[in-house]
Amino acid sequence: MAQNGPDTSLELRLMAWYAGTVGALGMSPFLAVRLTAVGFDDATATAVLALLPLGTLFGGPAWAWWVDRSGRARGALVGALIAASVAVSALLAPFPGVVLAGIAAFAFVRAPIFPLGDALAVSRLGPRYGVVRAVGSIAYIAVVLSTGALRDAWPRYPLLVACALFACAAAVSVALPEAPPTRRPTRADLAALIADPRIRALLGVAFLNGLSITTYDHLFTLHLERSGVPSWLAGAAVSWGVAVEVAVMFASGPLLRRFGATRLLLMACAAGIPRFAITAMAIDRPWVVAAAQGLHGLQFGAFWIAAVHHMAVLAPENLRRSAQALFPAVGFGLATLCSLGASAAWLTYSDTRTLFALLLVPATLATLAAARLDVRGA
Repeated sequence: MAQNGPDTSLELRLMAWYAGTVGALGMSPFLAVRLTAVGFDDATATAVLALLPLGTLFGGPAWAWWVDRSGRARGALVGALIAASVAVSALLAPFPGVVLAGIAAFAFVRAPIFPLGDALAVSRLGPRYGVVRAVGSIAYIAVVLSTGALRDAWPRYPLLVACALFACAAAVSVALPEAPPTRRPTRADLAALIADPRIRALLGVAFLNGLSITTYDHLFTLHLERSGVPSWLAGAAVSWGVAVEVAVMFASGPLLRRFGATRLLLMACAAGIPRFAITAMAIDRPWVVAAAQGLHGLQFGAFWIAAVHHMAVLAPENLRRSAQALFPAVGFGLATLCSLGASAAWLTYSDTRTLFALLLVPATLATLAAARLDVRGA
């Protein structure tokens, strides 16, 4: 899967690429604020943001399939990143219609960016992929923290930074290697990929684990706010989780060699059980809840690394981009839509404490599904 010996030049280029692409997503926590600033009410803003997982669910696999058929991965990457920069620039406009169009365009053009990049990185770098990917998480933390410090003075700061970072990533993409030609896949090949029970089992684990992760992503700070926890502690809890994620990604090579991808998936899913039990039941001890978010480093960081590596092993060479697109489409597209819909319905009748307690159900099911995956050696 990886080339013989480290390719330092390629690693540096991919580090710069991930710093640009993942760092640009540091604007994401502030998109709802931008939508309300141009006139959308809270409910409409939430509905508009649902376009993002819809793009991941449908746009990612569609783009990846086209690239697998055409072989134009580098051109698609450059085009998608330039389009992402332009789409984000539309969010700077003071007109709700323009901002809505920008969100819709961004949802579609961002969808293939990580499947294409991950397919290249994991095929060329093997276990070193995690180290390179961790640089992106560091950039994400830097953008979020700097936005927290500067957004009051410059409200458009996160959008301007995202525009610049996507443009820089597009420039770096020009220097990335093109994948060697492979047999052009057919629809029958794609159908066989989707029908593969090993792929379906992995996607099932991704969906179940994604249900709790995506609920956390969108509602954790609201949960703390409703419980009277100060916003600075909420920010510290999120930053602590991402910091552990970075450490896990840096250590992913030894972790994969020691445990293997399926065992690492099991460990990642199992981390969600104590994490959400504490998040729901220890809310009167906010420091304990904040400390528990370190488990995010396992539940997301280890899971992402293990799933990308395992998918790379399972997928045929001529469908590796389509396979990598299926993972976020199900785990972070479909799962986000389901979690947000279920959360909205539940919060109509109850509170965030019971909602986070209910996350023990998908966390436990994900662990059981991952244990079966590990036992089968799928």
